[in-house]
Amino acid sequence: MTRSPPSTKSEPFMTFVDYHIEPDELRLHLGDLLRLLQVPDHSPDNPVVHEATGLFGQLPGLASIRGGYAVYEDIRIDEKEGSIRILDRKIHPQQQICGYMKGAEKLALLVCTAGEGFTARSREYNKEGDYLKGFITDTMGSWVVERAMDLIQEKLENAFRELGMHVTNRYSPGYCNWPVSEQQPLFSLLPG
Repeated sequence: MTRSPPSTKSEPFMTFVDYHIEPDELRLHLGDLLRLLQVPDHSPDNPVVHEATGLFGQLPGLASIRGGYAVYEDIRIDEKEGSIRILDRKIHPQQQICGYMKGAEKLALLVCTAGEGFTARSREYNKEGDYLKGFITDTMGSWVVERAMDLIQEKLENAFRELGMHVTNRYSPGYCNWPVSEQQPLFSLLPG
């Protein structure tokens, strides 16, 4: 994992920490992918196992993993309204998530992408009518992002632990009734 130096722009957040992650850093294993695909029969003659095995071998060539986080101090959590004000913007993760974050002094926004490779290849397979390969490739891309987010959150937790602080679970639009439409307001808070 390579870490870009923190942003030195006079942004209204503590810093943006940017990571470039190699697929082998995520410790991805074919067995984990098969469990994610809910394949009970892992024998090589199973067509799903056969396709997943071949596609898993292509993973390093498809991945261009990049992510990071920005930490904000200017926040206000309104549990009753189910909103969080970050700087001059307001997001609405709903009461449940706001309740989990009650008492937070800072808020970290994490972002990650596996790159365009998985999406492009999945679309190619679907266009060719090979929906199984399209599905497996799309699933691999989502899996890579989730594992990369775990790694980024681990780095964030380690940095905050050194400051004597704790990090909550990670939440994103789509969880706990937080509307998916809230993704754009979150992205607008991150540096270009």
